[in-house]
Amino acid sequence: MFNKYIGIPYKDKGRDFNGCDCWGIVQLVYKHELNILLPSYIEDYASIEELKEIELLIKDQLINWQQVDKPITFDIIIMNIIGSPVHTDVIINNTYMIHTLPGHDSVCDKYYDPRWKKRIQGFYRYKEILSGKQ
Repeated sequence: MFNKYIGIPYKDKGRDFNGCDCWGIVQLVYKHELNILLPSYIEDYASIEELKEIELLIKDQLINWQQVDKPITFDIIIMNIIGSPVHTDVIINNTYMIHTLPGHDSVCDKYYDPRWKKRIQGFYRYKEILSGKQ
């Protein structure tokens, strides 16, 4: 089911299979797998290099998400990059996540791999999923 999200080229503010940034991958998965349309946020920040803008945007939008201790498929991970919680990933099972970074096509990685585990800020579940409104 998730193979179609692997290898999507990185594109700043990308929101489709031709190119995505980290939020674009989350948005694609939610749209195609859960029929949930998440906001795109492409008008809300200048570029991926504006880490403070992205950090504030993520913080403001967490009202729609609940932090969870034990992640499940479709939860997101917020990770710290250069000390700021600005990177999102989507969990595809109890071990793996799909994500993309500037200069890298989307990949599937173990989120508890040492290079990622120390960056995890938290796991979050979309509140519509919690309330069963999908």
